[in-house]
Amino acid sequence: MRGKDGGVANTNIVWHAGKLLAVEEGHEPFAIDPDTLASQGYWNFAGALKTGRFTAHPKMDPETGEMVFFAYNVGGAFTTRIAYGFVDRTGRLTRLETFEAPYSALVHDFLVTRNYLLFPILPLTGSLERWVTRQEYRRRYGPPKVWTKVLSDGQYINELQTGGVGPTACASVVALPPSTAVALAGTARRDRKPEPVWVP
Repeated sequence: MRGKDGGVANTNIVWHAGKLLAVEEGHEPFAIDPDTLASQGYWNFAGALKTGRFTAHPKMDPETGEMVFFAYNVGGAFTTRIAYGFVDRTGRLTRLETFEAPYSALVHDFLVTRNYLLFPILPLTGSLERWVTRQEYRRRYGPPKVWTKVLSDGQYINELQTGGVGPTACASVVALPPSTAVALAGTARRDRKPEPVWVP
């Protein structure tokens, strides 16, 4: 949609409560007319979505018809705040909670069970200092070839190569084997305030 911002809404399409939504991790869902595919603009659930972001992978509860979602970097780029929420079967956002992750990371997906939400916080980290450094590198030498360092137990393992196509490329093509990741998960009861539990 011209004039709004640079959101691309190019990761996933979901159908919920009579709305066709294009979603990606950095912006609000983008509504599309299901008959004509005409752009309808950003959808923030009648003003209730206060995060400015939304997951590319919301989950649908087969029992309640709710859509469960999350958003990371809610306080801005490279911040640790994560939000999660529930949209009922009529499209009304009924709950929105936040918690702090132990560090800024790309949180591409999450898991939903009957009683819990699980948020894998992997060592694909974000850093404003690294980003600024990379921007200066880009101005001097062109697109960076390396974006993120992979850590295991706090020790340097490797760097993820982007091949010069930009920092977002590694998010979709990298699968870290368990031996290279410190898998931390925050859990929150669906019926209570967040209770992050970080498990090594």
